[in-house]
Amino acid sequence: MEQEFTADDFCKRNRSYELRIIKICTVLCIVGLALAILSGCAYEPTDRGQIEEYITRELGHKEYELAEASVETETSEYTWKVHDNRNDLDFEVYDDFYADAGIIISVGRTLTDNYDHALLEKYKDLIPEWMTYTGDDKEISYEISYRTVEEMESKCDGLWNLFLQFNGMHGGFTLKYEFRYTAPDRDQSEAGLALAFDYSRADVSGFLGTDAYGRLGAISLEELYTQVRDAYSAFVFLYQLSDPMQELTREDQERAREHSGVYHVGLYDGEGRLSFASDAIGFYDYLSFGNFYNLLQEQGFTVEGTPEDFIYTSDTGDGYHFSYAFWDQSLGAYYEKNGETCAVEREREPVLTQEEILTICGLDTLFTIYYEVERIDRNRDYIIY
Repeated sequence: MEQEFTADDFCKRNRSYELRIIKICTVLCIVGLALAILSGCAYEPTDRGQIEEYITRELGHKEYELAEASVETETSEYTWKVHDNRNDLDFEVYDDFYADAGIIISVGRTLTDNYDHALLEKYKDLIPEWMTYTGDDKEISYEISYRTVEEMESKCDGLWNLFLQFNGMHGGFTLKYEFRYTAPDRDQSEAGLALAFDYSRADVSGFLGTDAYGRLGAISLEELYTQVRDAYSAFVFLYQLSDPMQELTREDQERAREHSGVYHVGLYDGEGRLSFASDAIGFYDYLSFGNFYNLLQEQGFTVEGTPEDFIYTSDTGDGYHFSYAFWDQSLGAYYEKNGETCAVEREREPVLTQEEILTICGLDTLFTIYYEVERIDRNRDYIIY
C-alpha cells in the first residue's frame, strides 16, 4: 500500500531542511570568524627576542650574530640571517604562519631553520662516495648500498662516525638513511628480467638523531648494526639462499624468525590441532622454494638436493623439481612435475601458496605471526589462542 503525504507533511519537511541549513551556516560563520580573529593575532611576525631564544634553546648555540631584522626570501616571507661563530657558519631561521582547521582550530607562528643543511654543505667533503643523497629542502637522507655482511658493517661504522662528527658540531643534527641490499641481479629482477626475489625485505630505513616529532633514532652503533643486519637476515632466511646463509650466525637465524613480516608455519591436522614447523618460516600466505624444502625434510618426505635446487617425490610417485634457476621471461618462476613445466600462482616469485602446498604434498598449512596457537576452527575462520 502506498503511503500518502499531505501538503502539511511536505511543509514540515521543508521547514526541517531549512533549519538544518541555517544551523550549518551558523556553525560555518562561527568557525570563519574564529579563524579570522585567531589568524589576526598570529599574523604578526615573531619578534627578534623570540628568534634569539629559538637559536639558544632549540638549536643549542650561544655564540652567534643575528641580523637586526628579517628579510623576505624564496623560502619564507620572514627569514632571519644568522652567523654561528663557533662553527663559522651562515644559516637561516624561518618564521611562518600556520593554520590547522582540524577538530580543534589552531593557528600561530612556527620557526624552522636550515642549520643541518648549511652544516652539511660546508663539510660536504666529509661525506663518503658510497652515500647517495636522497634528501630535499626539509630533510637530510642518504641511500647506502651493500652486498655482503662485511660491507654492511663497514658502512654502518662509517655512517655512525660521520653522524658523531656532525652531531659534535650541532647537537640537534638529524640524518635519515636507507640501507639497500644490492644483489647482483636485483636491478634485473625488479625490471622483470630475472627471478623475482622480494629484495625490498632486506632494505631498512631509519634515522640518527631526533626527528620532527621528538622521537630518538638509533642511539648506538650496536643498535644500528642490529637494525640493518636483522632485515638482511630475515630476507636471506625467508628464501634460504646458500651463500648469504653462510654469513649468518645461529643468533641471526633465531632473530630472523621474530623479525617483522616473518610468519611461523603451522600444520593443521584436521582435528582442530596445530603444530609448528621448527625449520621453516614463511611470508603472509606463501612459502619460498627454499623453506618448502625445509618443511618437506622436517616432515619426513623424500627430498634430494639443496634448498635452492631439489627434487621431491610424492607418495603417489610424482616427481617434482624446484629450482631458483627456473625462470622464463613469459612464464615467470615455475617448477616441474614429471618433467612438465608448472607456473607458480604468484607468477614471478619462486614461492608456493597454501593451496599449492596442499595439492603438491598434502600438507595443510597455516601461516601466523603467533607461535602459540591452541586450535583453529576453519569453518568459522578464527583462531583460538
